[in-house]
Amino acid sequence: MVCFKLAKGGDLSMLLTLTTCLLSHDFDIMKKAKEKKRKKETRERKNKKRAGAADLRFLASLKQTMFSARFARKKSST
Repeated sequence: MVCFKLAKGGDLSMLLTLTTCLLSHDFDIMKKAKEKKRKKETRERKNKKRAGAADLRFLASLKQTMFSARFARKKSST
């Protein structure tokens, strides 16, 4: 809005001001989009690691349960 008011006069310096203002605005938008994308990727990577760790814990507990059950059967059969 401010940029448009500056460029309404029509001379070259105001046109350059408008162009500079628009470019910097576009740059800010692109910078924010990149930052948002980076945060999203980081969050997804952390969630994936967390899920993998949960899977490993589940498998470890399952293995322990199976071992305990096998040990209990051996004890009861002897």
